[in-house]
Amino acid sequence: MARQTSPVVSKPSVVQLLEINLVTNPQVADAILANGTLTHYDRPRIAQLCEKAGLYMRALQHYTDLVDIKRVIVNTHAIDPQSLVEFYGSLSAEWALDCLQVCST
Repeated sequence: MARQTSPVVSKPSVVQLLEINLVTNPQVADAILANGTLTHYDRPRIAQLCEKAGLYMRALQHYTDLVDIKRVIVNTHAIDPQSLVEFYGSLSAEWALDCLQVCST
């Protein structure tokens, strides 16, 4: 009988490991986030840590406030262009225009 695997859901130790890696080893934290198994955690806190670690695309994926998004999105030099295009596509037209204005100034 095959063993069923279940996603990691907000286990405090896993979230704490993510937070530690965002401070000490951002590449590992990026891999943990890329895995997509964490579903319940403090997204604004992780967004802040991603931003501080220079993982700007991950920060954008976690922020929900336009002020935060506009602050991070100007770091286009450190964001994969295709990911940035996809991110703009996920925004409302109004927010996307606001972000484009910030990037063009």
